Amino acid sequence: MPKWPSQVRPLTGPGLPKSLSGQRLVGIHCWASWNGHDYEFADKLRLTEKRFTPVLDLYSMDVEHAGNVELIANWGILNVPAFVIFRDGSRVATFWMQRESVADFQQRIHDWLASAAL
Repeated sequence: MPKWPSQVRPLTGPGLPKSLSGQRLVGIHCWASWNGHDYEFADKLRLTEKRFTPVLDLYSMDVEHAGNVELIANWGILNVPAFVIFRDGSRVATFWMQRESVADFQQRIHDWLASAAL
């Protein structure tokens, strides 16, 4: 498997409250080590990180990590890769990832941000 990009910070369930406590939006890539598409998507996040840094903190969450399993189930994540956005501690959007270019993914995030009136 490819190396995981260091720009996408790992997150586990116990660290979630602290990550959600700020005023910024939080985007979490839900992934599994066995899914090769997740590594491809992590690279898209790496390339996306700079564009959305002013408004969005990016993290990654392994769906198979013991501290994450219950959260992932509560969020209704049944397939990976998935990208979940939180605002003020509440989940406000879930994107099911598609085989799309970085530009297309960034446009989806941009369109969501515009529609959310941020």
